[in-house]
Amino acid sequence: MILLSMPIGLVVLVFANVPIAVALGVIAAVAIVVTQGTYMLPNIALTMYEVAQSFPPLAIPLFILA
Repeated sequence: MILLSMPIGLVVLVFANVPIAVALGVIAAVAIVVTQGTYMLPNIALTMYEVAQSFPPLAIPLFILA
């Protein structure tokens, strides 16, 4: 059920003029809450912080912006 509602929710948010990055983040957060519960939400912030502290994943967007 969640796999079917994710693309539909993404299309609805895109047609509502929500930026794609924000729409993907909202859809992912809702999917995490629905499947694993609210206690998993702090893990999103920890994972984002860990990825931002390592150089190779950060180099790709910075190369594109240059």
